[in-house]
Amino acid sequence: MIKNDLVKTCLEVLTDESEHQSISPEIAMTSSFYSRDYQEYVDASKDEFNHFVYTRGANPTNNKLESILCKLEGAQKCKVFASGMGAISATLQSFLHNGSHIVVVNSIYSTTLKYIKTLERFGVSHTVVASTDTSDIVSALQENTDVIYMESPSSQKFEMVALKQITRIAQERNIITMIDNTWATPLFQRPLEFGVDVVLHSCSKYIGGHSDIVCGAVLGSFDHVTQIENTGYLTMGSTCSPMNSFLAIRGIRTLPLRMEKHSKNVIEVIDALSNDARIETIYHPYVQQRALADEYLSGYGSLMSLTFKDKDTEKLKSFVNELSTFMIGVSWGGFESMILPGFKDDNQAVMASRGLDITHTRMFVGLLEAETTINDIKSALDVAYGLKQ
Repeated sequence: MIKNDLVKTCLEVLTDESEHQSISPEIAMTSSFYSRDYQEYVDASKDEFNHFVYTRGANPTNNKLESILCKLEGAQKCKVFASGMGAISATLQSFLHNGSHIVVVNSIYSTTLKYIKTLERFGVSHTVVASTDTSDIVSALQENTDVIYMESPSSQKFEMVALKQITRIAQERNIITMIDNTWATPLFQRPLEFGVDVVLHSCSKYIGGHSDIVCGAVLGSFDHVTQIENTGYLTMGSTCSPMNSFLAIRGIRTLPLRMEKHSKNVIEVIDALSNDARIETIYHPYVQQRALADEYLSGYGSLMSLTFKDKDTEKLKSFVNELSTFMIGVSWGGFESMILPGFKDDNQAVMASRGLDITHTRMFVGLLEAETTINDIKSALDVAYGLKQ
């Protein structure tokens, strides 16, 4: 159940700065702001993050979104970006330097790992820990480890780690901990309460909720986010459009309703598929790590993966093509259900290197009634396995 104070924050109407008492926040769709006199310009230009000078620094609509996200996540400060990767790359850049080492925990978003690998040419090394065991994570730490970067639940296999133990060890060693919390949203998991230093979101997913924006956010303490603001954000220029901030605010207002429905749907779908002889493994915290999920999550995101017992890729293709309520696509978080097979005809070696079965398929359960989704999956399996034409 989502806490009432979080629901209230989602529904909050920020009209205190509105000239027209509009219920929806007004969109400050401008690149620049003018000063009324010379001194006002001088004062503002010396601190563009706390004055309206140029939308790259601060914008009223972006500020409203940042304020709401801070309340939802329990953070002191937030900065929104043009994309989730904009937020991730700027954040990593802000805490790393030549000689730094990163420990990457779990199967994180592939583009994040790709970015981390590019940092090797600047003298930043990394170690990927393909384990949820805290002792394995600790064993990967080095004298020069400056950052532990996590997804919990992770991408692809949605595995969870013991955040409280990891953050306690990191604090003892003065290591910054970062987590991508997109899968759970602040409604189902608040990592800052477990000691994580920096939380990242792709607002393109559940927060936007309508598959019509690309947006990212970073949240944490005032000092940490200010450091990101002054280094990675300012120099990389990944500025969020005020229009996208407005649309994210619109999405947040229905976030509690949508997340409760997503959570209910994915549980029903998993329960219906758990005894299907054609499915080998379902990857989701509800299946593999219920105890850890009960400790850290107050609900379930509806992004999951599965593998098939039959490793026939032609059957996999037939299954994907027969689905009528799922769209094939790379993103997720909106109304529609989405499917993304890992196999792409010639990438078996890449999948194996990531520890993925050749039939590993990611599925996002949308907002249709669970029964409709279940019937569609079962029917597509029947066709793929020759039980139905």
